[in-house]
Amino acid sequence: MAKKEKKRDYNFSDATLSGLSNQFLAYAARDTGDLTPRGYTPADATNMNAKLVTFNGLLPNSYYVGQITDAVADKDAARGELELAMDAIISRVVQVHGYDNTQYTQFDVAGYSGFSDDQLVSAANRVHTIGLLIYANYSAQGMTQAMVNLITPKLTDFNTKLALIGIKVNDQDEATDLRVEKGNELYADLVILARAGQQTYKNTNPAKQNDYVIYETTASGFTKVKAFVGETKLVPIELVANGVYHVKSSGGPMQMGTCADSNAPFTGPILELPDGFNQEVNISEFGVATDGVLKLINAGGVTGELEIKRVS
Repeated sequence: MAKKEKKRDYNFSDATLSGLSNQFLAYAARDTGDLTPRGYTPADATNMNAKLVTFNGLLPNSYYVGQITDAVADKDAARGELELAMDAIISRVVQVHGYDNTQYTQFDVAGYSGFSDDQLVSAANRVHTIGLLIYANYSAQGMTQAMVNLITPKLTDFNTKLALIGIKVNDQDEATDLRVEKGNELYADLVILARAGQQTYKNTNPAKQNDYVIYETTASGFTKVKAFVGETKLVPIELVANGVYHVKSSGGPMQMGTCADSNAPFTGPILELPDGFNQEVNISEFGVATDGVLKLINAGGVTGELEIKRVS
């Protein structure tokens, strides 16, 4: 039975989840006197912070991708060594008989350099088995039993490296599940804090109420983010390499770009957002750090509002 994939409860990057959690915990510390009577206590913030520390301590997916990449490279190198050991036998048979003789075709290895890894394992076993039977017939061409036997350790090494890829992929799958699990736990606490903050200030302080908004989604699918004058907000939307996004802006003017985390400066191009901006843009126009965060800065004189959604 296929393993059921765990799903994230949030639709933005892990870096954005971490950044939002940091921001909201800072707001909670600032507003503890107002939040505590509403039932959100310092103990709740402490528990959420512990989940944030755990989440931030998880190894990123890029680590596991690197491990798999290295394992594949090692397997490919071992495959090359195995093919050389096989060729030492096959080429001597071809030297005597050519490719159309049964002495060659019995190996069933035509085009073996293009075989799948599993097919190559079977082919190597055939070459070894047949080679032990015929090596003495090709002594004049330099074939020896030791040459045939060399296939065994090369095949063992190849199988070991091949199995290691599966282990690394499994490690990545388990780490992904754990990151989704811990991310969802943190996001659940973030939602609780967001609701507490919004309800606390909905009739008294619009600026603070906006601080606790994770995101709004319009009927047409846009993610909406409001930024007051001088405010920096994270834009909780998933970034996709080469993605095209419909961006609308009012007020401000504002700037948008990607960052490594919520406290870092822009890492790439900055998209200037004057009042009335409304067009589709490629992600390359406002950064390419798809594993980072999208940051919005209102450097203008009036409250700004961003609407954004991915269109392709």
